[in-house]
Amino acid sequence: MDYIDFDQSGRTIKKRLFKYYPLRDYHIEAFFNDQLFFAKPFSFNDAFDTSDKLIEPFNGFREAIKWDDKKSGLLNTHGIVSFIEDDDAKNGRMWSFYAGNFNGFVLQFDSSALSKKEYYPIHLIPVKYLHAPLNLDDFTLRLRINECEFSIQDVVKNVGFDRLLLDRLFHCIHLEKDSNIWEEENEWRMILGDVTPQHVSIKEHKNGYLLKMTGNSIQALFIGYRVSLKDRQTLLSIAYSKGIECFLATPKIINNQWDIDIVPLYL
Repeated sequence: MDYIDFDQSGRTIKKRLFKYYPLRDYHIEAFFNDQLFFAKPFSFNDAFDTSDKLIEPFNGFREAIKWDDKKSGLLNTHGIVSFIEDDDAKNGRMWSFYAGNFNGFVLQFDSSALSKKEYYPIHLIPVKYLHAPLNLDDFTLRLRINECEFSIQDVVKNVGFDRLLLDRLFHCIHLEKDSNIWEEENEWRMILGDVTPQHVSIKEHKNGYLLKMTGNSIQALFIGYRVSLKDRQTLLSIAYSKGIECFLATPKIINNQWDIDIVPLYL
């Protein structure tokens, strides 16, 4: 039987992996401490992204699983960290939307380091861009994620005594996005759900969770040109203590084209 493949089996990262950050103290602290910040869904800027709005219209499903504030709360206790697959850190849309319009910074990550077994059951998974949201009232609908295939009917049958399939359904909901708006972002995500890894440290934050990274996961730092000299020096000091290359990103017209100039930065 056909299923919607959220694993997107066989798909690999062919370019580079970037994370765009606004200039907030806890992001700088996480960089210093080699931590990944997983945001709770309520903080996302897209009203549909991972929210109850992807569940509320489906009355048959909600009635079958006895949807209530407690189950809604489970969805909102998950943590999500998003990355962009791209050729370089010259994505003006990302700088504007997610890095404070160049008053922020970008980290380039080693995708293989983020796929280590220490993080399982957290996986680095590509976002699934769909033309329509998942129809949860179609109980025959089959999904696949984290090498597990199941139907909406399976979720309904098991929800009373086993939350694992509901958790996996929530993972799929965290990964579904409107292709008409977001597909060009080429986003990958790591999701922290009910089942957490045993071999890494996870700390709770008021807006999410902090996961301790293992090894050398960060490859480069890009600082927006609007970042103050004081904050720039702080970021540079952290990067140099870790042996990470640093660059300054400045929007500029180059060869009569809108572009972003990337130049090395030194302490």
